[in-house]
Amino acid sequence: MPILGYKPQPPSDVWGVDLATGDSMYVAWNEPTSDGGEPITKYILEWDADSAFMQASSTYGSKILELVPEVQVIEVSFQSDQGRGGHWSMELGGKVSSWLRWDASSIDVQLEVEHITGAYRRAVDAVEVVRN
Repeated sequence: MPILGYKPQPPSDVWGVDLATGDSMYVAWNEPTSDGGEPITKYILEWDADSAFMQASSTYGSKILELVPEVQVIEVSFQSDQGRGGHWSMELGGKVSSWLRWDASSIDVQLEVEHITGAYRRAVDAVEVVRN
């Protein structure tokens, strides 16, 4: 249970700040090293052209970015039961998994997704794989 009033640390290593257009930007960061004892569910992105960085500034802006789980669906199908077999791989974020058997277990797929996304470094399960 978190201690009341204990805030998460701010994100680290902010990079990629790029004003793509007059009304859009690209920003990336690493997760905070401490979440304050609770999962982080949203970030507040704030910006200001004024060095005083005050909400009352005419150039101040902010946006709440809520974290929404991403769902990926992988379907393997065959026209007949005869000759089923083969291997497949997946690519996420420019990283490619190892080859997996056509009938890979859900835990094997989960481990590969965690490996190529870096999710294995998190304390909680960030990936869930379900087979139907």
